[in-house]
Amino acid sequence: MFVIKVIPLTYLPLTEPQQLSYFTTENLPTGAVVQIPLKKRITSGIVTTSVPLSLKKAEIKKTSFQLKPVKKIISSQPIISPFHFSLANFLSHYYFVSLSLALKTILPANLPSLIKHLRLPANSNLNDKLKQNKVRIQGVFSWKATETAINKSLKKKKQVLFLVPTFFHQQYYTEILKRKYPSYLEELHHNSSSLKIAHLWNQLYTNKPLIIIGLRSALFLPWSNLSQIIILDPANPAYKSWQQRPYYEATILAQKVASLHYAIITYYQNY
Repeated sequence: MFVIKVIPLTYLPLTEPQQLSYFTTENLPTGAVVQIPLKKRITSGIVTTSVPLSLKKAEIKKTSFQLKPVKKIISSQPIISPFHFSLANFLSHYYFVSLSLALKTILPANLPSLIKHLRLPANSNLNDKLKQNKVRIQGVFSWKATETAINKSLKKKKQVLFLVPTFFHQQYYTEILKRKYPSYLEELHHNSSSLKIAHLWNQLYTNKPLIIIGLRSALFLPWSNLSQIIILDPANPAYKSWQQRPYYEATILAQKVASLHYAIITYYQNY
């Protein structure tokens, strides 16, 4: 038996513990996904630690609550990477929201459905540690300079995020990028299906050179080989999340993503 700590993918107040303890018969790695009972409902959660029950017996005896078993193991493989944990911690501290809400914001809404379609390679680098790097930013005011930045990344077999503020911008620039980079371009929409998101995750897991064009949520993809983030119209107010907490700004999060991957941020202004 093992005692695991889990971050529930739901809203927990800042005043409550963000990691809850459960027991399971399987030794689960950090980043595994489970279903857990939480009060009167069932929710998904991400495993952070796993310790043999024999090492926790004395501690458990002192607690005033009964340790519950996990309801179901959704994935015994590490699906959630150190990148996601780092970004969730940043979001939690920078915008003063609970870690559970930050992680819930970063991950796809229907994570169990997504996992059914994932094909994690044996040589996955999900457990690789990330370190904070200095943010490198450059501004360009021509499409030719933007293409040059993209070409440099693809030549090195790296990944590019083309971040756009609105769906209208996404439609317009998707057509332009399709003509120039038909074999590299992928799209992420706000209503993309679990199958489509899993397709993107699978490609990123294998370090495939890609250009992904998308709105704010594209920052949360499991980037593994990112070298360039191109931000169209960086002052556009649509980069701010106004409708629900956390009220984050994508351009600030982009700097954190870039620093974790030692990627370059390119601001492209087309007027």
